[in-house]
Amino acid sequence: MGPEPRGRGRGRGAGRHGALLECRKRSRGHHGLRPLGGGEHRGVRAPADGGREAARHHRRAALRGAREGEDGGGRALPRLQGSGGRGGDALHGAGGAGRPHGGAGRRVPRRRRGVGVRVPRPGARPISRGIGGGGIAYSWPAPPARVDWEEVARRARDVQYERPEVPLGIPAAGIGGLRVPLSGIREDSVELSEGTVYAFVDLPPGMRGVNMSRSVRAVLESLEGARSLADLASSAASRLLELHEYSSTARVVVRASAFRAGEAPASGLRSPARFLAMASASADRSGAVRSSVGAAVLGVTACPCGEELMRAAAGGCPAPATHTQRAYLRMEASPAGSTSISRLRSVAAAALGAEPLPLLRRPDEAAVIHGAVSGARFAEDAFRLAALGFARSHPSFPPDGTLRLRVRSLESIHGHDVIVEGSLSGRELRALLGPG
Repeated sequence: MGPEPRGRGRGRGAGRHGALLECRKRSRGHHGLRPLGGGEHRGVRAPADGGREAARHHRRAALRGAREGEDGGGRALPRLQGSGGRGGDALHGAGGAGRPHGGAGRRVPRRRRGVGVRVPRPGARPISRGIGGGGIAYSWPAPPARVDWEEVARRARDVQYERPEVPLGIPAAGIGGLRVPLSGIREDSVELSEGTVYAFVDLPPGMRGVNMSRSVRAVLESLEGARSLADLASSAASRLLELHEYSSTARVVVRASAFRAGEAPASGLRSPARFLAMASASADRSGAVRSSVGAAVLGVTACPCGEELMRAAAGGCPAPATHTQRAYLRMEASPAGSTSISRLRSVAAAALGAEPLPLLRRPDEAAVIHGAVSGARFAEDAFRLAALGFARSHPSFPPDGTLRLRVRSLESIHGHDVIVEGSLSGRELRALLGPG
């Protein structure tokens, strides 16, 4: 190896700003540096392994009035490139500092620093410029070599299959909030665009965790060829059991926002009315798949208790006011083939007092308020009306079928909501219609 460059010098004709910037380097402190053109340079050893070049280290010295890229003696300074060593192990401004820069951010005594030389701090891109347009670039740690991640996964332990510390089975474990496109799925005349999927399987006591990617794969594969939400849920539930060989049951829930054309009660103006379409399916190892469909709508209800209080306060005259609130009514029926999402939406909307719409003019507002107040009802009343409406509109509903109802009233004057929920069998629904 050639001799090291001098640590400090002053070229002729440098002027009062003619401090020479040089970078000193000792081979024991800078690993993997090599000239760009190959070979060796004075004091710089080319890497034996010919590894990947990680960063470029520029060493330039300039004097005012001297040619850029040369030192005071007219010798061209080489550009160096390194494969990186320790974090921040790079060229450092010398000026008499006869030791290598051992790490980014190490303080160099001011008397040893060259003019315009800055020592990088940890975490920052340590590039500083010298006088005359020259500069010194400091390296980052070298990036890792190319990794075969498939091989890494094969060598790693499959932690999900390890025995848990507490051998307790879990009824449902899986994914939730997975958003998927539903561009190819239609429900009656309603076209859906996006849905949210929840997929679960049971976990045996000897299994530590569920394989999440398999659940996502089951859902995405089931999207192909699905024509309805019920088809998607049923197909995904069956596919879950195929991929999760350790599970005995699977359940999938799909929910999607849907819109229909709503019409204002007085002006007839049309605007999109949103409702929630849903489907669910459960499967087991026997091959049985049980599916259901549902709909949830938003309505406006008026409180009959407040109405009676206002009537009493008015001396028996018609009640001048009562409080109103929004209410959600959700209906789910199984089996899925016994009804449709559109029919469920219609029954649920009729059970509530009035329907809120985005576009309402003043006459429409008056009509909506009148509709809610003239048919004041509790959340319990809406539950019963929805059950009766379903029984009347579905006379052939199977006796072993199930209807699930849930009403949530967002109370306007109370600091809480009112919730009513329950399930009815086909036989119980038929009993609501009376004898015959």
